[in-house]
Amino acid sequence: HRFGLGADPRVQAAWNWLATSQRADGGWHCRARGMRPGTNSCFLATIKVLEACAAAAETATPGSFRPPDGLQQRAATLVHGCLLSPRVERFASPTLWDRLVYPGHWYDAASAVDVLATLGYTSADESMAGAVAFLAARQEPDGSWRQSGELAFRGATLYDFGHAGQASPWVTLRAARAVKRACAS
Repeated sequence: HRFGLGADPRVQAAWNWLATSQRADGGWHCRARGMRPGTNSCFLATIKVLEACAAAAETATPGSFRPPDGLQQRAATLVHGCLLSPRVERFASPTLWDRLVYPGHWYDAASAVDVLATLGYTSADESMAGAVAFLAARQEPDGSWRQSGELAFRGATLYDFGHAGQASPWVTLRAARAVKRACAS
C-alpha cells in the first residue's frame, strides 16, 4: 500500500493468506512450524499484521484493495484486551513489553499503543489509558525517553542505536508518537 501496490494481485493474495491463517483468538503465529493447536497466538506477529493494516488504512485511495473484513478488528481486539495486563503474560517473551528499544523489531508498549491509536483506539479507553500512562511514566523531565537496552538476539547486539539508560532520539520518537496519537481524540 505504501508504494502504490494496493491493487497488485500479489498484495491481495497476501491479505487473503493473512485472513485464512488468522487463529481463532484473532492473532497469528510467528512461524509455520512448531506452533501447536491450542497454543496462544504470537503477539509479535499479531502486532506486525496490525501495523500492515494501519499502513493500508493510512494510505488507502478510492478503489484500492482493503484488508479482508474482520481481519483487523479481530486482531485489534486481541491486542487491545492484552493491554489490560501490563506484562502480557500469556504471550511469549513478556519481558519485551516494558523494554523500549530502537529499532522496533519486536513488540513493546510503544508499538502496541501506536498501532491501536492509528486504528482509532484512544486514551479514553481504559486499557489504552493504562498503556499510555505506562509510557508517560517512563518519560524523562527533559521530554526524552531512555533506551531500555540494546536490541540483541541470542546474545549478539543487532544494531548500535544507543545504549541502555541513555536518552534515545529514536525511542523518544516512537514513544512520543504513540502517546500523541492515543491522546489526539
